[in-house]
Amino acid sequence: MNANGQDRRIERTRVPLRAGERIAVVQMLRFGDLVQTSPLLQSLRNEAAGDVEITLVVDRRAEPAARLLADVDEILPVDLTEAARLAGRTEKGSFFRMRDWVRSWSPVKAFDRVLLLNDDSLPAAVAGVLTAGLREGPMPGSHYGTPHRYLRAALSDRRFQPLHLSEIWAAYGSPMWPLPCPRIREEILGTGLALLQSEVSSSSFKTRSIALNLGAGGTERILQAATLAALTQQLLQRGDVVVRLLGTTADRGAATELIQRLPEHLRVRVRDWVGRTSLADLPGLLAGSDLLISTDTGTLQLAAALPMKTLGLFFNGANPRETGVFCEGAVAWMHKESLTGRPVDIGMELHPASLAENALRLLDGEAEQGGGPDDARFDVLVARHAPVAPVYRAAGGGDPGASERWQPLARRFLWGDAVHGVAFDSSGASYDGCALAPEARALLAGCLDPASQTSLMDSPEERWLRGLIQAFPNARRELPALTAPRRETTKWMRPA
Repeated sequence: MNANGQDRRIERTRVPLRAGERIAVVQMLRFGDLVQTSPLLQSLRNEAAGDVEITLVVDRRAEPAARLLADVDEILPVDLTEAARLAGRTEKGSFFRMRDWVRSWSPVKAFDRVLLLNDDSLPAAVAGVLTAGLREGPMPGSHYGTPHRYLRAALSDRRFQPLHLSEIWAAYGSPMWPLPCPRIREEILGTGLALLQSEVSSSSFKTRSIALNLGAGGTERILQAATLAALTQQLLQRGDVVVRLLGTTADRGAATELIQRLPEHLRVRVRDWVGRTSLADLPGLLAGSDLLISTDTGTLQLAAALPMKTLGLFFNGANPRETGVFCEGAVAWMHKESLTGRPVDIGMELHPASLAENALRLLDGEAEQGGGPDDARFDVLVARHAPVAPVYRAAGGGDPGASERWQPLARRFLWGDAVHGVAFDSSGASYDGCALAPEARALLAGCLDPASQTSLMDSPEERWLRGLIQAFPNARRELPALTAPRRETTKWMRPA
């Protein structure tokens, strides 16, 4: 408390988990989002010392991806396509069809807790059908958790949103610091690795391999075959490597065109797995490679659970600070205008030679190197170790950017004062949840000043910060202490 008796603590609004609980986690988005849920699943199991039963509720189309994850006891697939079709029907009998649809998948057993991670009407309806003693997440009548309170405000302008989605979902659990990388079931590695045995036995090449993923979650993030072919040619000419092509059946045409564009003598070092394997084979194929190059998609997220290096390409709305590989050492090339809303023709602005050079340096353990002189349109970021979660920072120690200025404050909103229990990173430097950069501290002080609220000259960053403060009712009373000059704090040791 301060001299006036005011409590300056920022508390999390969360009901503690009891041992023996049965929990349903509703995550009905795509492959990559499921992988990003893994740290939450691990923290729930860790909080109850393993004495918890976790059911993962997913869209039926994502069921194969859900079966890759560890820390899940049961998967409940729901056909959202059928739900959307029935929801749009108004003729006589539609209510009974919807009732029959619900009965076809909803379990009889009750859950102790339902965690809804998707802020959308259909997932909320699914979560509402499940019988539960406690509901958390963005649905009517539920406990509206701190993660979604933070997320709604922070996503108003993603240029300043500093926290990874894996950390935001994990805040529905208890602190488990540093937050773990995603984890998959180890036994699923076998099928993909077995496929690679036939590749190795039929080849005379005993060298490093680079996996190149051709697909993407959205068409706006798919690299054209000409760009992929130019990148592949640069990798093969500059390094003693084999390139493995990965993708779904939808990417078969791009794979064929890519190979046809290569000089004949280089094609022998290309392995085409596009559309020839199942999702269950993918972890093994990745684990048998030394490096993955991919746009922001589920395959890139999955690599966080494997002992391999990654180089991700982020453009047209993709942001590695939100959805990058959630593991130390990952490298991301982020287009400088990715978050401006302006569509980018990445094929016109990406220089394959520079990207290939950076990829080969990464194979040699030189992740701190940035891009080449032709890459003025990209920022090269590296996921560095931090006490709470990996932090994407500029390679070579460049300007951290606006979002990193707000990371300590965002973590106070998300985790409350719990972040004070972590103070040492691997280098021995102290970490303080209130240690805002000086310019961020000044801007925060201005936003807390009532006289500044009527200013018509506020910047986008100011508007973003005000929205974040207003999302937490007690923030205006609790935050003034953060704007005072920083004093030396006690260095707490990281919990075992």
